[in-house]
Amino acid sequence: MSLVTKTFSTTCTGDLLDSINSQFSDASYTNTCLQIIVPNGTETIFEFENNLTVDEENLLDSILSSWSCPVSVEDDGNYALDDSAQASSDVLWSSEKIETDFANKNHDHDKWLTVVGDTGSTTANDPSDTLNIVGGSGITTNVVGDTLSIDSSIEIEDMASVMLGISANWGIPTSYTEVPYDVTYVENNTNVVSVDQISPNMIKVNESGLYFISYSLAFDADSGEEHVYGRVVANGTTVLPGGSIHVSEDDEINAFGNTFTAELVAGDVIAVEVYASGAGNILQQEANFVVTRASGTKGDKGDKGDPGSGSTILIKDEGTSIPNTPHDTLNFVGFDVQDDGGGQASISFPLSGLSISNIG
Repeated sequence: MSLVTKTFSTTCTGDLLDSINSQFSDASYTNTCLQIIVPNGTETIFEFENNLTVDEENLLDSILSSWSCPVSVEDDGNYALDDSAQASSDVLWSSEKIETDFANKNHDHDKWLTVVGDTGSTTANDPSDTLNIVGGSGITTNVVGDTLSIDSSIEIEDMASVMLGISANWGIPTSYTEVPYDVTYVENNTNVVSVDQISPNMIKVNESGLYFISYSLAFDADSGEEHVYGRVVANGTTVLPGGSIHVSEDDEINAFGNTFTAELVAGDVIAVEVYASGAGNILQQEANFVVTRASGTKGDKGDKGDPGSGSTILIKDEGTSIPNTPHDTLNFVGFDVQDDGGGQASISFPLSGLSISNIG
């Protein structure tokens, strides 16, 4: 039995004893430390089974020079020393000796968790994981410091529209007659829809598509019960479905209207027609007529379509088209034809065996 005294102090002698014997065993030393005695705060006595060899004492010094009490992680996620270490405030902490499995504990990290999109989702699986934010068609993203900016270059335009009104009260006829609109309140895109140049009380469609059509009629009824009818007509003859209304009222000022949609073709001219069941009914100045192109923001470009038939070659003989033109195939007979690559073909007229004479 051998006692070795070292200028050293620790509060976790049990852990130190296990570490010494473990490292001695790893080094294939047969000597065993039986106990550690701490007589005061500056010296520690080690009791070994046998006298230490030079190599064993060097290993002991190495163990003591790097020793610090181990740290454990409690169930509540807090760090704690063993019982003997907790009883002392004179403990040397070393961050290099803190070994624990952070993956099994809940800790706050500067990282994102799970991100879910319109389609798909992803979850961070590494403390240094990176989330890429990529803009789509017409969308750009920019990160400066802690600020993410998302910008759009998609142009959102006002819907093309025309709104007409009347400048004076007008007596409603007893047969269908076009309302004499003579005031233009709105006309913002004449390439799409405009006031008709020939009949300014009508609205002309310049772009085919779906349109919102609305009109309101405020009228002063004559004495007794009166019936007033309204409708929207295209090109003077076609009554548009959904555009007709009928109101029956007594002697008072009444207002009514109608809104519907219609598929119209470029060149269509539309008008509002009204009539009353009796004379003396007056259309008030509040009457108006609105036609608006129903359109939205242009979306992304679609996928490329299948190739066409290719029948686009017009073939003529001395300036006259041959039958069944256009064609999609040219068949050269008696010529040398070869593929040069890159979308180019060469056609050669064979001269061998050709007799050329001067005629004339």
